[in-house]
Amino acid sequence: MSQTTTIITVAQTVAIVSTGFVSGLIFALSHIAIPALYHAPTTVMLKQWATVYAIGKATAPTTLVVAAAFSGYLAYAVPSLRYNYVGAAVLPCMVVPWTAIMMSSTNDELARRLAATENLKNSETTSEAAMPTGQKTLDLLAKWQSLNYLRPSRIEDPVQKSGMYDHSFELRDTILAKIEILRMLGTLSDDEAVESLK
Repeated sequence: MSQTTTIITVAQTVAIVSTGFVSGLIFALSHIAIPALYHAPTTVMLKQWATVYAIGKATAPTTLVVAAAFSGYLAYAVPSLRYNYVGAAVLPCMVVPWTAIMMSSTNDELARRLAATENLKNSETTSEAAMPTGQKTLDLLAKWQSLNYLRPSRIEDPVQKSGMYDHSFELRDTILAKIEILRMLGTLSDDEAVESLK
């Protein structure tokens, strides 16, 4: 194996692992972390959401830059797949405008509610009545969860198209998770959940 081939293999591995890591992180936030918050009081829920959000914000962008850099190198080093690797480098960065356009208002409102609860002296008894008017905090968190579920699809699709590896986003699991969220929130009965799967 030549040195160039080794470098290309390492670059492909880093690009795939980095991209897969961010996709897994984003998916895990919605699929594992956020459902656990639904059982907490509003104040605790908001603080825990802020922690989850901060972890994602500190981890995902840097890892995506690494993935984009290695995919960019591959676009240069493998001319026969240049456009595929350019797609693999550029399209994952679409997570940023997706977050800014689709999620920023929800992020801002959840952060504003967290600040409001921290300004109240008796935070242990903070209720929805003390929150700013509008959607309930639980509904905002469910909206954030749904929007966050869609972010990995911005990342994985270009990598799949690049031919680096064969991976498909599990739409069925996403649908099942959303049905479970609706059932937990009481907006979907058990019978309706079963019917929606037919």
